[in-house]
Amino acid sequence: MIFIKAQWHLGSSSMTHMTDICSLITNKKFDEVFKWQGVVKPLWVLFVNGSPNENSRYLKNIYQYCQLFCHLDLDYLTIRTHAPG
Repeated sequence: MIFIKAQWHLGSSSMTHMTDICSLITNKKFDEVFKWQGVVKPLWVLFVNGSPNENSRYLKNIYQYCQLFCHLDLDYLTIRTHAPG
Protein backbone atom coordinates (compact mmCIF):
# COMPACT_ATOMS: atom_id res chain seq x y z
CA MET A 1 0.00 0.00 0.00
CA ILE A 2 1.05 3.56 -0.65
CA PHE A 3 -0.13 6.36 1.59
CA ILE A 4 -0.01 9.95 0.43
CA LYS A 5 0.23 12.68 3.04
CA ALA A 6 1.37 16.22 2.38
CA GLN A 7 4.22 17.65 4.40
CA TRP A 8 1.91 20.53 5.24
CA HIS A 9 -1.85 20.62 4.87
CA LEU A 10 -3.02 22.90 2.08
CA GLY A 11 -6.46 21.38 1.69
CA SER A 12 -7.46 18.60 -0.62
CA SER A 13 -10.19 17.58 -2.99
CA SER A 14 -11.00 14.54 -5.08
CA MET A 15 -9.13 16.22 -7.94
CA THR A 16 -5.96 16.73 -5.89
CA HIS A 17 -6.09 13.07 -4.86
CA MET A 18 -6.32 11.96 -8.50
CA THR A 19 -3.44 14.29 -9.38
CA ASP A 20 -1.37 12.71 -6.60
CA ILE A 21 -2.13 9.22 -7.92
CA CYS A 22 -1.19 10.20 -11.47
CA SER A 23 2.08 11.75 -10.28
CA LEU A 24 2.94 8.50 -8.48
CA ILE A 25 2.25 6.49 -11.62
CA THR A 26 4.62 8.62 -13.69
CA ASN A 27 7.35 8.39 -11.02
CA LYS A 28 9.86 5.70 -12.09
CA LYS A 29 10.42 4.75 -8.43
CA PHE A 30 6.93 3.21 -8.33
CA ASP A 31 6.95 1.38 -11.68
CA GLU A 32 7.26 -1.97 -9.93
CA VAL A 33 4.13 -1.21 -7.91
CA PHE A 34 1.90 0.32 -10.57
CA LYS A 35 3.08 -1.27 -13.81
CA TRP A 36 3.57 -4.66 -15.37
CA GLN A 37 5.72 -4.87 -18.52
CA GLY A 38 5.61 -1.08 -18.77
CA VAL A 39 1.81 -0.83 -18.70
CA VAL A 40 -0.35 0.32 -15.77
CA LYS A 41 -1.86 -2.68 -14.00
CA PRO A 42 -5.53 -2.96 -15.05
CA LEU A 43 -7.13 -3.86 -11.69
CA TRP A 44 -7.27 -1.28 -8.90
CA VAL A 45 -8.75 -1.18 -5.42
CA LEU A 46 -8.64 2.17 -3.63
CA PHE A 47 -9.22 2.35 0.11
CA VAL A 48 -10.46 5.76 1.25
CA ASN A 49 -11.89 7.22 4.43
CA GLY A 50 -15.42 8.60 4.56
CA SER A 51 -14.47 12.26 4.20
CA PRO A 52 -16.39 14.27 1.59
CA ASN A 53 -13.38 14.68 -0.72
CA GLU A 54 -12.92 10.90 -1.11
CA ASN A 55 -16.31 9.35 -0.44
CA SER A 56 -17.52 7.43 -3.49
CA ARG A 57 -21.16 8.45 -2.93
CA TYR A 58 -20.60 12.07 -3.92
CA LEU A 59 -21.15 12.92 -7.58
CA LYS A 60 -18.03 15.09 -7.82
CA ASN A 61 -15.90 12.20 -6.58
CA ILE A 62 -17.63 9.69 -8.86
CA TYR A 63 -16.72 11.93 -11.78
CA GLN A 64 -13.06 12.06 -10.68
CA TYR A 65 -12.90 8.27 -10.23
CA CYS A 66 -14.42 7.82 -13.71
CA GLN A 67 -11.82 10.20 -15.14
CA LEU A 68 -9.05 8.17 -13.47
CA PHE A 69 -10.55 4.92 -14.78
CA CYS A 70 -10.57 6.24 -18.35
CA HIS A 71 -7.21 8.03 -18.12
CA LEU A 72 -5.41 4.89 -16.95
CA ASP A 73 -7.43 2.60 -19.26
CA LEU A 74 -8.29 0.32 -16.34
CA ASP A 75 -10.36 -2.85 -16.58
CA TYR A 76 -11.61 -2.67 -12.99
CA LEU A 77 -11.70 0.03 -10.33
CA THR A 78 -13.43 -0.25 -6.99
CA ILE A 79 -13.49 2.30 -4.19
CA ARG A 80 -13.80 0.95 -0.67
CA THR A 81 -14.81 3.45 2.01
CA HIS A 82 -14.25 2.89 5.71
CA ALA A 83 -15.61 5.02 8.51
CA PRO A 84 -13.13 7.55 9.90
CA GLY A 85 -11.64 6.64 13.25
